[in-house]
Amino acid sequence: MSAIKTVNDLFKLAGGSVHVASLLNLNQYTVDRWRKTGIPQSHWAKLSQKYGVDAETLYNMSQRARG
Repeated sequence: MSAIKTVNDLFKLAGGSVHVASLLNLNQYTVDRWRKTGIPQSHWAKLSQKYGVDAETLYNMSQRARG
């Protein structure tokens, strides 16, 4: 899934951060902060299963978000 490189790319694939928040049973504000803080590893498995994004991509995405 090379087209997915940023947290924003993941949100676009999912149809918005609200959909990601709903999938993970989280507050949308929490998920929106991932643009700066990265995606917590505890959510990678579910995101990978739902959207087909591998762990390496999620790691790289999170590193980019943190700057």
